[in-house]
Amino acid sequence: YQTDTKTQKPIQAPTTTQSEENTENRKRKAMMSLSWSCLSLANQQQQFRRFKVTTHRVFAVAFLFSISFFLFSPQIPRSLKYHQFADLRNLLGVPNTLNVITNFPFLVVGVLGLVLTLEGGFFTISSQAETWAWILFYAGITGVAFGSVYYHLKPDNNRVLWDTLPMMVAYSSLFSSLVVERIGQRIGLCCMCALLVAAFTCVVYER
Repeated sequence: YQTDTKTQKPIQAPTTTQSEENTENRKRKAMMSLSWSCLSLANQQQQFRRFKVTTHRVFAVAFLFSISFFLFSPQIPRSLKYHQFADLRNLLGVPNTLNVITNFPFLVVGVLGLVLTLEGGFFTISSQAETWAWILFYAGITGVAFGSVYYHLKPDNNRVLWDTLPMMVAYSSLFSSLVVERIGQRIGLCCMCALLVAAFTCVVYER
């Protein structure tokens, strides 16, 4: 027996049998907790597999639907009025001056983004697939600067290709980078390849 210093009452020490029972109870609780954790992890893994399969199917159906719509829908001719922009001034010998020089910020952002992405220390990029997506995005932004300048110097249906194609590359790679980050590298790369193929095909078909 031990004596409580406050109440001066004897305290009976736990017997060996009680200690063993307490130890066994703690072991049972630990095993039950571990079992529930394993079951929860297994359920999460199963749900994640189902989500991946569903995501693959959704992307496949969306891609097939886009291709079908593209193949079986009639071509919409581009109106010549599309090329009639508001600014037609000729300053310093540059046609459509403001439409041309306002593409300079695209060049700055594109080149700066390419350099920082290739350097690898500025942006928080978690995978190689995401790096490729951002490289293509900033390459597309840089291409917008050159393609848009070329188009706005003499706007017509032949030159508009070089204005729209870099934009489509940038949009496709930006969306793919989000897919890589949120869903997975494999799905993101497949998405990027599919979108780039669709972009080039649409531009060629329109031309």
